[in-house]
Amino acid sequence: MIKRPDLKDLKVGDTVYVLKNVNPTFACFRYRFISEETIVRITPKRTKFITNKGEYTNLNPFVIPDERLKAEHNVAKAYLFVKDFCYRFSKEDLINYSDDEISQLAELTEQVKNIIDKHNRKEQKNE
Repeated sequence: MIKRPDLKDLKVGDTVYVLKNVNPTFACFRYRFISEETIVRITPKRTKFITNKGEYTNLNPFVIPDERLKAEHNVAKAYLFVKDFCYRFSKEDLINYSDDEISQLAELTEQVKNIIDKHNRKEQKNE
């Protein structure tokens, strides 16, 4: 169960946490990451909360992160890192790399390939 702060207790300058979706393409990743934001304005009737990163109305988007949410946040951040790295790596021109750099990349790529192969073997067993 996600814990949420009481909106009546929030004031300008408070730090709040918002769950944001990780959108790699057309589908969302299974976990969300936690965005730390600071409240900069609250409307008099408290129907709108404006932070340094967004504007929220009516619903309570704020959460109190627990260990489970923090762990999911770390997985979501790792997912974004891997996704970004794969995109950048596909755009690299390896011709300009030194022999040592190419050898190091080959060793690391072999480790990544082993993880992917292991995952694919699990997927084939489940079919």
